[in-house]
Amino acid sequence: LQNVTTGSNGGGFVAQREVEIAGNSTVNISNSHAESGKGGGFVGQDVKVSSGSRLILWNATAGQSGGGFVAHGRTLIISMSTVSIQHATSRQYGGGFFADHEVVIDGMSSVRIYHSRAEHGGGLATDKWLQVTNSSVLSLQNVTTGESGGGFVAVDGVEIAGNSTMNISNSHAETGDGGGFDAEKGLKVSTGSFLNLENLNAGSHGGGFIAFGEVEIAGKSTVNISNSHA
Repeated sequence: LQNVTTGSNGGGFVAQREVEIAGNSTVNISNSHAESGKGGGFVGQDVKVSSGSRLILWNATAGQSGGGFVAHGRTLIISMSTVSIQHATSRQYGGGFFADHEVVIDGMSSVRIYHSRAEHGGGLATDKWLQVTNSSVLSLQNVTTGESGGGFVAVDGVEIAGNSTMNISNSHAETGDGGGFDAEKGLKVSTGSFLNLENLNAGSHGGGFIAFGEVEIAGKSTVNISNSHA
């Protein structure tokens, strides 16, 4: 889908139920806009990308939440699949995407969000938890929020496990907390995983990140924070 626009929700499309991309398939959406609504690329219930498939979004904007897309249910990126979002903007939550429920990146899969902006959660935002597991990667670069969570906001916390990696660089929370991310209920990095935060700043607290719950680094895991300021 290219050069698609709606005045309300779902610039590319709206699905009342699950959006599933499977079996080494590709969905590519570019120059897609939801002018006064949510989901610049699309809106769905659960969003599932599996079995080596790819979701690619470029230059997507939303007047509300989810510059790239909105998932009203779960977001699952599993089984060696890829989500790539670039130049996405939201005026509310989740520049790259917004999920009402959990976001799971699992099974050697990757999510990469670059040059993205929102009022809350420059890269992504979820009202539940974010989990990156089993040799998977979340990479966020040049992401900005007007308030909290430059890279992302995860209300129920974050888990990075099973030799997985989270990289966030050049991420900014202009007036709020968590230049890299806002993990409201805590952070767990375990089983040989790596959290790397570089060149981050926050207008208030937590240049690298902010977590109001427990922070646990365990099982030969590593957290690196450099050039971060609040």
